Amino acid sequence: MSPPGREVQLETRTEEVRSQLAKRLETLPDPQPAFDLQIGWSNDYDALFENRFIETGEAPSLLDQAIKSGRVLLSGRGGGAKTVLLARVARIAVNKLLPVFLTLKEWTAADTPSWKGLSGPHERLSFLLERFSGTKLLPRDLNAVDPAEPKIILLDGLNEVDARTGQQVLYALDEYVRFSLNTSVIVCDRLVRRDLLRPERWRLALVLPMSLNQVNAIIAADPTAAARFQGASEAERSLLTTPYFLNAFLTGGPLADTIASQMHQYFLQHALTQTDITRAAGAAFAVYADSTRTFSWQRFQELAGQEIANRLEAAGAIVIENALAHFDHHLKHDYLASRILISDRTRWTPDVFATLTFHASSFETIVMAMEQIESSVLADDLLRSLYDWNLYAAGYSIAEGRASRVSPDMQTVILAMFAERRWDLVTATAQRAADTLRLIDSPTAVNFLQAQSLQAVLQEIRTMPGQSAWFPDWQRLFTRNTEAPAEEQDILSLATEDSVIGWTTANVLRRLTLSDAQVAEVRALVESSNATVQWRAVHVLGVHPSEGNKNRLLRCLADDSTNVRFGAIRSLVEMAARGSTDLAQQIFVDITNRIKLLTAHSTTLAEFERAIFVQPDRAPTGWTRSVSVALIALQRAYDGIEERDRWDQALSKMVNTYGL
Repeated sequence: MSPPGREVQLETRTEEVRSQLAKRLETLPDPQPAFDLQIGWSNDYDALFENRFIETGEAPSLLDQAIKSGRVLLSGRGGGAKTVLLARVARIAVNKLLPVFLTLKEWTAADTPSWKGLSGPHERLSFLLERFSGTKLLPRDLNAVDPAEPKIILLDGLNEVDARTGQQVLYALDEYVRFSLNTSVIVCDRLVRRDLLRPERWRLALVLPMSLNQVNAIIAADPTAAARFQGASEAERSLLTTPYFLNAFLTGGPLADTIASQMHQYFLQHALTQTDITRAAGAAFAVYADSTRTFSWQRFQELAGQEIANRLEAAGAIVIENALAHFDHHLKHDYLASRILISDRTRWTPDVFATLTFHASSFETIVMAMEQIESSVLADDLLRSLYDWNLYAAGYSIAEGRASRVSPDMQTVILAMFAERRWDLVTATAQRAADTLRLIDSPTAVNFLQAQSLQAVLQEIRTMPGQSAWFPDWQRLFTRNTEAPAEEQDILSLATEDSVIGWTTANVLRRLTLSDAQVAEVRALVESSNATVQWRAVHVLGVHPSEGNKNRLLRCLADDSTNVRFGAIRSLVEMAARGSTDLAQQIFVDITNRIKLLTAHSTTLAEFERAIFVQPDRAPTGWTRSVSVALIALQRAYDGIEERDRWDQALSKMVNTYGL
């Protein structure tokens, strides 16, 4: 039994912590009227993307599941009320637990180097608590409360940081819950498949859109809104199934048929003229250079002009905290940035796309840009530029855009690329391709998802009529018979400026038969001064195991281009899986000897971690033994518990999947 003094100290400290956390709850959003928000629960990501739910529930179910399982990951689309739901859960929890509310929407440029300097989950959790909880609490403060007092950490905005940082945040929270008694966690994220160290410990949930019946009933209860709702189009009614836009409409906002249109009308109605929007857009675009939602208020004033900046603040569109500022909702910032993107085609570059999407962590800016482009030709051109950077960004812009003018032929091209990847050797690539087709959910996407083989996909594409002059050429290229001999023009097409033909050629060459001379020509293209051409060539080499190709790919691990390094490590792993056992073992020894190159770049390292998990039925004999030499080297390369555990888990997963 604890001495009486100890019990009093615990009770006192618990109340002190509770008081600090209660003050935080007062700052959380609580829009009225409070909508009936539903949550769908799935056993895995496949079911989540297919909208297959084992059960549905309201906000309390989030808390119940978190207490029961310890870890909940809540996904949702932009404007889907994830933050509101999390705040609602925090207020419910305060009567039963100690709720700690963290928001990564407050992440600034200064936080990135600080985060990178941290080692291990304890330091990272301390940083998250002190920096983003609205308190000065540290893990030791939470540990000092009564052990019988249950605690819950609610983290909002995982998608507000880049993918690698997001993974590290998840690992840190996972580890804390693992070793802290009576502690649970709920994390909010956009709808994306995350790599979880222990997926069986996480419960997955999705915020569901509101039904049209709900929307109609809520608007009917407000005579003013009901009058403005008369004659609303189907597209306008559909947009209001997203809670953010329904709330905006109820508070006097306009009806709109797209996200971009609603945002445009908001700024015209509340703060800016058309000319002002253009200047504010330039400022919003410029402050995204640091890849954070938070920016210097002084710098924004200088870029936008003090009068425009002050009007945005007065309208509540921008919130100022000390010397820093942020938009009250990220969609407003994304919309303004998208205006610059569509006004200047010279900005359609990988670097700009990466900046505006937090390195492919959040695609809303791209979606709204696509909604605003009125020309089918320009929409296709933007999609081609996206395709040269990130195929998934191209897919997401089709899936989430409400008024895309992308031509049917270009949509077919993008869908075909995802359909082909369903049979990729790397499990994660095949999964993500299927996820994207599920999100797009068009008749063609559904057909491609239901196809039982790549040959079935190719046959369907052969029968498509097409409307564009270029489509028959692409169609003939994409549907070439597997293992047919490659032609000289195929090799030359790898270097074309046309991203569709260039990347289609790269993928088709992986299916065709190449002579030794043709493989040598592809290898020579790795020396190109164009990083995209290098990337395509590197992609092709992965299916042609040889000593010469291996050595050329190894040199690419030190390339200046992120994409070339990314493609090289993937192709090296693929080559190991396709070649002889001796070659596989040598490849992983060679990678081990270059372990510093691997760990120096998070994107290269993350792709290695994904690529080693090939389709189990296509894994070569002794795959775990071949890969393990590199995994053991990675374990030894780090001092932090989290990173060592990361590679411990990878090795355990290898053994469980492929055996010893």
